Amino acid sequence: MQEFQIDSPSLTAFTMDPIFGRAANLVQTQRKRREGARLLLEDVEFIDPYGLVSLWVIVRYLRRRFSRVRVILPQDRDLQSYLRRMNFSVAIRGIARLENDQHWKRVTGKPSDVLLEMTTIEKQADVVKVTRDILTRIGRILRSELQYDDKDITAFSTVVAEVCTNVFDHSEDTGMVAAQRYTKSDGTKYAIVAVADLGIGVRESLEKRYREAGQWSHLQAIVNALRKEYSRRPERGLGLFMVSKIVGDYRGSLHIRSGDGRLYLRYRARGISSAPFPGTQLSISLSSRAEEKS
Repeated sequence: MQEFQIDSPSLTAFTMDPIFGRAANLVQTQRKRREGARLLLEDVEFIDPYGLVSLWVIVRYLRRRFSRVRVILPQDRDLQSYLRRMNFSVAIRGIARLENDQHWKRVTGKPSDVLLEMTTIEKQADVVKVTRDILTRIGRILRSELQYDDKDITAFSTVVAEVCTNVFDHSEDTGMVAAQRYTKSDGTKYAIVAVADLGIGVRESLEKRYREAGQWSHLQAIVNALRKEYSRRPERGLGLFMVSKIVGDYRGSLHIRSGDGRLYLRYRARGISSAPFPGTQLSISLSSRAEEKS
């Protein structure tokens, strides 16, 4: 049994890159399909939505080389409770199993403070359902916690709908989306939305429409995907250009990684070298609207 230890205490868009790299190296160096692998999360203390959807794609990626994958849960009971509220066990069902699932069942449930549980995206109906949830259940949370009005909630739902639509329009794979709200130590409230897939990636997707895209680096492909003039299917909407515009309006941040490139956008864009890994993984942070209006 091959063990894959996650040694970072916090799984976010800022910390996942080395883990992606180690996962890719593990799979690529195994020439034959091995019996099994164990993903060890025992020392993890915090996981945001990006960390969650990233774990999901890593588990799927490990299954390409290992006949079965087992996940060892974090020792922190509050984090275990959070994972259960985020439907982590449901998300990995069929591709991995929780090795210490008896301990998992003893975790006391708490009232859900989740914006959007881990939700599979593979067809338009999934996006419709997610959007409907935002406008109803999630909308109430956004109004009370982030002081969003109807216009703000529509903008939030547009962001989620666009990134989810990108999955089945462009990735040629199934995706996973999740969202959660947080409060900083200074009282500022914000929400994180994350989506991930193991598909063809941004560059190959753009290459379907723009022949020259095959000559771009992965980072340049990401930069171009954020421009208004680039879209594989313009009839669907403005895609990542619209997402980046709304993120800017709400003083938020945007992480996109694909291939070996990663872009961090907050007020200005910053390109970062990334460990090669399949698909596209994206994280969006949107601040409280009350902060914007003050």
